[in-house]
Amino acid sequence: MKLSIISNEHIYFGITIATLVALLFNLLGSVGLIIYGILILFSCFFFIANIRRQNFLFSISSISAITFYLYFILALFINGSYSLYASSVFQFFLLTIISFYIRNNEDLLSDIYMIAKIYIIASLIMGLGSILVSVITTLCPNLINLLPELIKNKFYKITGTFPNRIGGFTENPNTTAILCTVGFTLSILISTSTKVSKKWKIISLFNILISLYMVFIATCSRTSMITCFIFAVSYFALYFLSLNRKNPVKRKIFRLTIILGILVVCIFLLALLISPDFRNYFFNHIIRVDSLATGSQRIPLYKKALELVKDNLAFGYNIKDLGYPHAHNLLLQVLSFSGVPGLILFCIYALSTLIVAIKNITSKSMLIYEIRMLNCFCLSFLLCFMAYGITEGGALTNMRAISIFAPVVFGFTNVINNNISKG
Repeated sequence: MKLSIISNEHIYFGITIATLVALLFNLLGSVGLIIYGILILFSCFFFIANIRRQNFLFSISSISAITFYLYFILALFINGSYSLYASSVFQFFLLTIISFYIRNNEDLLSDIYMIAKIYIIASLIMGLGSILVSVITTLCPNLINLLPELIKNKFYKITGTFPNRIGGFTENPNTTAILCTVGFTLSILISTSTKVSKKWKIISLFNILISLYMVFIATCSRTSMITCFIFAVSYFALYFLSLNRKNPVKRKIFRLTIILGILVVCIFLLALLISPDFRNYFFNHIIRVDSLATGSQRIPLYKKALELVKDNLAFGYNIKDLGYPHAHNLLLQVLSFSGVPGLILFCIYALSTLIVAIKNITSKSMLIYEIRMLNCFCLSFLLCFMAYGITEGGALTNMRAISIFAPVVFGFTNVINNNISKG
């Protein structure tokens, strides 16, 4: 088969399957990593084979993205951190440049919906699987204790027992939570679409409930809670603003949303006031007051990161010198790994894409329902990604759901803008 006949559908299917394998490779071990590597190579061949017959989108965002990633990888080799993160950053780079291919709106929608459906499946596997094993370990501890020691320890490490934090199949509550968070955002997009079947809308609504349970109850990831909240509020706020003011449906939905919101807040506050058990559960399990001190411990980490950067302004420093895997802040992470030039390039890339997303929202294309939903999704996702980066620094180096999907959203946002410009 000639490389020139490889279609776009093949590559996006490859990307989504590769992403699913990468997120769940703990279950597959080295086999999953080998499969992922093969699919990344396939992506490289696709890019080389199609660059001559498809227009690549040259813009401030695309040029700054390419320059940023190349400089980032170069800096990793110079400062000695290449063995830890060069492979991950290169994979994000591939996802970025592939996502900047120009495709018409119809094809772009089908691509995003296909990716969304596979992410939703991954989110459901993670959520339901973790809940199921956690229920078993909680209700049947004697049965679990009969298992061999190695398997028993694996069970408790993966899920824990309720109401302890559930690690999920990734064995890390925060990694599991951010996977469910991305599943939550994509489920909202699918559930508000008119181009998907009722079956997928029902699956999406079910996954929204499972994802919220995993984020707020099972994993208790505070960053993911904030990220989910920011996405939901911004998405529906943009949705309402994009509708005609005189639209009766808009007024009814808006009133219903306000009423339900007030009702939920009142029930929550009432439960806090009258139930000591719920109050104890909320503060000690959900908010985890006893571990809030970890936030103050990040300040010395930030100071140390800045001190190390002062002597390595051009290319950053070896992350081992920090004594921690990342700087717990997205911008500080970029600064630490690639110096001031890397930070400037990333800011140009991110801010130019954010400006493009805002332009998309205000364009005439918002008259088309599906494009309106897609624009609302892209801008909301960019906002929640940046909010995630306030307290988490691994969004550009670790293979987490939001770091894998963000480059795709960045690219698609610019593709949408190009399609709008061409009418």
